[in-house]
Amino acid sequence: MTRDEIANLLDGIGWKVELIPFYSIGYGDYFCLLSNECSNTGVYYYSHNANNIEKEADNFEEWLNQLPTFLS
Repeated sequence: MTRDEIANLLDGIGWKVELIPFYSIGYGDYFCLLSNECSNTGVYYYSHNANNIEKEADNFEEWLNQLPTFLS
């Protein structure tokens, strides 16, 4: 499978090629970074039910600070 074929397949399910998942919430949802934002990436939440991506924090440190609230 070529990169373009993979990109088209992922795009069909709402998954951007640039997403780097690092924390699985379960049920197909993930917290992700964006590869095209490099070291300045925010943290994004991918919801497979809603088939969308929402920015959760402006950077990884901010996300870590919010993590205890999320886990409680």
